[in-house]
Amino acid sequence: MLENAIFLQTLNVEILAMAEEIETTINIKGMDSLHLACAEKMRVDYFITCDDRMIKRYRGYLIVINPTTFANDAINTRVNWLFRKWSLLELKA
Repeated sequence: MLENAIFLQTLNVEILAMAEEIETTINIKGMDSLHLACAEKMRVDYFITCDDRMIKRYRGYLIVINPTTFANDAINTRVNWLFRKWSLLELKA
């Protein structure tokens, strides 16, 4: 899986401190807090997880979302874009 990654985030003292902050402030522990800290450091657009507890507890600036909601939002966004484009084409005709 890593060979397909475009970006990699190495661990450093700053990320470990961020993970510790996540653990103490919102009670997300261990590797979950480390994953969130890395995602925050990389400023990702979405953090996709099936962990409902993490989705409910996280209060940072990342969009933490489950895969189904993410896919539905992506499909709805594309459908809405296509509908608007189609409507504009009709208006021009």
